[in-house]
Amino acid sequence: MADKKTKKKIKKIQNEINQLEELFKKMELRPCQGDDDLSQKEEDMKRLKDQINAKKMERDQYKYSV
Repeated sequence: MADKKTKKKIKKIQNEINQLEELFKKMELRPCQGDDDLSQKEEDMKRLKDQINAKKMERDQYKYSV
């Protein structure tokens, strides 16, 4: 069973994931003015998605490392 520190760490990581996912949703809805803006938006979304996936992997390491 996970101890209090581990549970607290998992909760903190989950909160960060939720914040990043909310930012991702806002970024998806942001309008683009041209091709340059669209390519920048796609690059930003890819970077944000990579951060979300990294945080999820970190969370899973804490969850399943008992």
